[in-house]
Amino acid sequence: MLLVFCKNPIRGEVKTRLAADLGETAALAVYEALGRHTRHVLRIWEGAVAVFHATAPATPNAWTHPGWLHQIQQGADLGARMEQASSWAFAQGATKVCLIGSDLWTLQPSDLEQAFAALDSRSVVWGPASDGGYYLLGLTQPQPELFYNLPWSQPELLQQSQARLPKGTRQHLLREQNDIDTLADLQAHPDLYNHFRPSEDNS
Repeated sequence: MLLVFCKNPIRGEVKTRLAADLGETAALAVYEALGRHTRHVLRIWEGAVAVFHATAPATPNAWTHPGWLHQIQQGADLGARMEQASSWAFAQGATKVCLIGSDLWTLQPSDLEQAFAALDSRSVVWGPASDGGYYLLGLTQPQPELFYNLPWSQPELLQQSQARLPKGTRQHLLREQNDIDTLADLQAHPDLYNHFRPSEDNS
């Protein structure tokens, strides 16, 4: 089961670091574009999906799709919310669980296919991000040690997370990608950036 974490698209509440450079309206538009891309990928992939909303979504909402489940994130911080979500999925009978966000412009169905296939022979799968974190975590059983007292949003996150695993744990790394949190992240993807670049750049 794939667990997708997302926020309601509300101006001023999403992509706040990006908004500092582009403005809140453009940052919201970027977030919505990333969400559309993620949903497109998931519809092609056609696997089991549970969408974990930060707060109760509007009805209907953009993530409505036949067969997709909907839950509200629970927990004081990101790690606690991820742990709760993964525990919920295993309690539903899932034997493979992957967690992702909704802001990865380069995500492809093949990334998800490879992640779940790797869990046939590996206990943990990581999608390493270029900033030192990770964009995907795949598990075959609950791993609460991966969610608490870790340096979230810091460049040592992936390294320290891997160090939490018992020695000998079979792991797999997907291709490196990066989500979009800052202007530099956005500029790394000209096909997306050119739609939202400040007007003075076009002078």
